[in-house]
Amino acid sequence: MANAEDGRYPSVSTILGCTTSQHLLYRWQLKMIKQLGGLGAFRKYMRVRMQSGTQYHSCLQRILEELRMRGSFPDDVAEQITSEVDVSVANYLSSVLPILRTLGDKNMELERPTSHHGLCYSGRFDAAVTYKFDVSRS
Repeated sequence: MANAEDGRYPSVSTILGCTTSQHLLYRWQLKMIKQLGGLGAFRKYMRVRMQSGTQYHSCLQRILEELRMRGSFPDDVAEQITSEVDVSVANYLSSVLPILRTLGDKNMELERPTSHHGLCYSGRFDAAVTYKFDVSRS
């Protein structure tokens, strides 16, 4: 567990799991089971959500690796990646591609461990990139 002396801290997921109200989670699950028509439907719903999240994360990782390697992201690569996933994931990807295309800086970090000694947690970040937001164009 956490040991400030040697720099070992719990992950953000562990902290969230310990501080989130189990009662509220249980009530949400019961509500969803009722809405979806049973426990089997709820389990399927959760499985699909997890698979979609995993697909989305993997695709974003591939896109960012391509950007870091080439400095750009060609349309044919975008089409290939979005064609390999569920429609809902492809739609999410299509919504972020315009922003990702503006990331021309090859100096990015992907999937790196991190820790915050002041707040006593550790974990991994998906990506650290520089984004130059132009207020005059928004």
